[in-house]
Amino acid sequence: MIGNVLTDQSRQHGGFMDALPLDILPLIFSYLSQRDCVRCMSVCRGWYSLVPLYSKRVWKKLIVSPAYIRRGDHARWEQCLGRHVKSITFNQFHDETELYRMMQKLIDCGCLHAEHVALARCSTVTQTTFINMLRQFGSQLTHMSLRSHLSNISFLHVMNACPKLTHFMFWADLLRTDHCIYNKEPPVHGPLPLYFPTITFLYLDAIIDQQQRLEPILRMCPNLRCFIGARSNIMQLRGTGVSYNAIAVPLDSLFDWCPKVVYLESTCFCYVPKKVGQIEAFRGHGLKYFGVCDGYGRDQVLRHLLKNQHTLEHLAFRKYNPFHGNDDWSGVLQSLQLAQLRTLHFDDKIRFSASSLVAVLNECPVLQELVVKSTPLMFDRAIIRPLRRMLHLHTLKSQSIAFDDEMTTIAMLERLPALETINLKAPSLELNFSKITQRLKHLKHLGLVYVRLKYDGEPHESKLETIQLLNAPYITQQLLLAIASIPTLKRLHVNFYQRSHEEEDVLYLFANKTQNNSIESLKLRGVRRLSFAALSAFGDFSRLTELEMLEPFDDQLITAPIQVDQLGLLQMLRKSTSLELLFFRKMVLVDGDQVVTSDQLVRLMKRELSDYTFVADLGTERLSDWERARIMYNLSIRRLSPAR
Repeated sequence: MIGNVLTDQSRQHGGFMDALPLDILPLIFSYLSQRDCVRCMSVCRGWYSLVPLYSKRVWKKLIVSPAYIRRGDHARWEQCLGRHVKSITFNQFHDETELYRMMQKLIDCGCLHAEHVALARCSTVTQTTFINMLRQFGSQLTHMSLRSHLSNISFLHVMNACPKLTHFMFWADLLRTDHCIYNKEPPVHGPLPLYFPTITFLYLDAIIDQQQRLEPILRMCPNLRCFIGARSNIMQLRGTGVSYNAIAVPLDSLFDWCPKVVYLESTCFCYVPKKVGQIEAFRGHGLKYFGVCDGYGRDQVLRHLLKNQHTLEHLAFRKYNPFHGNDDWSGVLQSLQLAQLRTLHFDDKIRFSASSLVAVLNECPVLQELVVKSTPLMFDRAIIRPLRRMLHLHTLKSQSIAFDDEMTTIAMLERLPALETINLKAPSLELNFSKITQRLKHLKHLGLVYVRLKYDGEPHESKLETIQLLNAPYITQQLLLAIASIPTLKRLHVNFYQRSHEEEDVLYLFANKTQNNSIESLKLRGVRRLSFAALSAFGDFSRLTELEMLEPFDDQLITAPIQVDQLGLLQMLRKSTSLELLFFRKMVLVDGDQVVTSDQLVRLMKRELSDYTFVADLGTERLSDWERARIMYNLSIRRLSPAR
């Protein structure tokens, strides 16, 4: 309790703080930033001593950079630090001397009980000095991460400097290819450790030597539960003159060294999860998440899949080297019984047959998400017929699935009644909007790329919230009006691949029919002209917060500016009570037959629309002075005050 360390004398010059209960003051200061707290200390001597006591909650998380401490703030800043600092991030210390100086300053200020330390884009070439600093920081350290690190480090010595370390993450700055291959340990004085019993989470994203560097670490982590392995991305090294052949750690050895692993993603291109807690949610024993790398070979992978098939919840097939090898994984898929599997992902260039996919889906009764980016798969009615109804599958994303005919597509959808999200990219695919909404009662998100979506006029009931139609051919007036009638629609993104000569009338009818629903975000591409009537109708949308209009392409994929009616634009902005962002890319503002210059628009906006601000970007293309005065490549209009 703060009251235990304060005396009446220490509070007598605190101003308003003297009259408030001690438990209330830390809550008040928790709403201030660290910079505000430092400023408050300059009010008087009383505040200089009291603010650090009441603002300890603000200083639990510290982010420092070379320019963090402003000139004149050093003494006040140091007064606020101490053992209450639990998380420290060192940001962009390219000069390691400055980094070590800052670390020493924090040590002198008593910041010796930090539990989380992160280094982002920092350099630590002199490893002995760095590790000596860590030994002073590391008595309570449990989490350490080095993000986009600029130099090699001695993993074994760094982890040994922190006896309570449980989570260690390192990823090199791979944009600097000449520094991202670490075959050898940097020189460090001191004995090597033999054991890391506390390490449970290990993420290494750098191209390192397997036998000399990776295997010794894994041998010392018997309690490891999550391993996200070294990146061996051959594409990263192409054209650089660097030759490096990484070898996947043998699965047999890995599970012998680390028998408690529940999450394994090794030797592939992968991202660290946004929340480590998503991984730590995996409880119990047995492998729960397996990122299968084809570099292991089918026999080794199949052996461990069969061993863990009753505990696996997430399975992802990754491509180890996209330039070599083309194994067929159909036999592996047909051998599995994955009773607990919830997500199944296939990366690009993983090869298997459509019938083997049906076979493995039949053995995944609780599957919730299927993502297929593999080689093209063609489904016909004979392949679909054995597929059982999947009552838990709510997400289907594919860039390679194609169907023999419309009846095959319907047969597939009838077996997936619980779908909530569909994302399909298939140039030869044709879908019927009415039949999709009739069969998929729970569908909320529909994303189609190059898919022809037709509408036959049948009545439909839909709970769709998001629709994306990108490069969709033959978007008819009936289809747009059917979409506009969906009362639950919140986000719509339509990319017109082929346009109708009645486009202007269609947009007006669409806007009139859509304004009464719940749409919040609207993005249209390929519109040639926005008339006064259409823009005025958009102003009547009651919940629309974002509206984007992007330029059309002609048959040679050459862009042309959107013609926007000036009076309609002003009318829409005056009428709208919810619009917060309006964006045009490559537009020409017109008033009847006259082109309105950007200078005229500036004067008009300042005179009549004081609630908005706008930024006009003319782009980098070569334009004449006349064109530059009229064509605005990016016009962004934002509301200054919150929408009513």
